[in-house]
Amino acid sequence: MSAPSSEEETKIRALLTKFLKKEDVDKLVNHLLNTVECTELDDVIDLSAKIWQEIFGNVKIAPVPKKKLLKEINKKRPESKQLDVDQIVDAMETSSKKETKSIATTSDEKKIVNEEVKDSQFKKIESLVIWKIFVLPKLNSH
Repeated sequence: MSAPSSEEETKIRALLTKFLKKEDVDKLVNHLLNTVECTELDDVIDLSAKIWQEIFGNVKIAPVPKKKLLKEINKKRPESKQLDVDQIVDAMETSSKKETKSIATTSDEKKIVNEEVKDSQFKKIESLVIWKIFVLPKLNSH
């Protein structure tokens, strides 16, 4: 695909700027132009739900601006090709929460393992101290 004209890039930026912070606009425009290879605003408007999910998986944007952007895109799409905005955004949020929960579980498991190791080390030290105090003197006295 050919590179978009500066006029088309300006149109894409104008749409995104209504809903996103400047740094998010820059990241999303870069991704749309270079990764998804959109060359004009119509390409962006015609992207499938699956592509939007992939985009939002790569370009982290808060849920509310995503929804606003996708609702605006829906206004420019034919009725028969409307995106399920809630499904797209909620699927990404659910995926993100699963990752967070997985990390929390891993962290909790690490805490348990660390406590078990400390407990084990304490028991070894305790045994050594008992041995030195009670057993060793009796052995030395004989």
